[in-house]
Amino acid sequence: MTGESYLRKLPVVDEGTVKSYDAAVGKGLIAREGNEDVHVNRAALKDESVRILRTGDRVRFQVVEGPKGSFASAVCKL
Repeated sequence: MTGESYLRKLPVVDEGTVKSYDAAVGKGLIAREGNEDVHVNRAALKDESVRILRTGDRVRFQVVEGPKGSFASAVCKL
């Protein structure tokens, strides 16, 4: 494996602000500066202390590309 192909497989870590989150459904959106918003699912919340996201919360996460767009993974509050 070349160095360049290895780097493409590393997860992208980003920061953003929770734009919306529906705790009853467990889904929402995170806004990133200069990039498209990413979807977030309750299963992506990394810390057990973070079970609910609130609009305006600052978060750090990994970006995962899926068939329906970008998703947040390993989400933790800043």
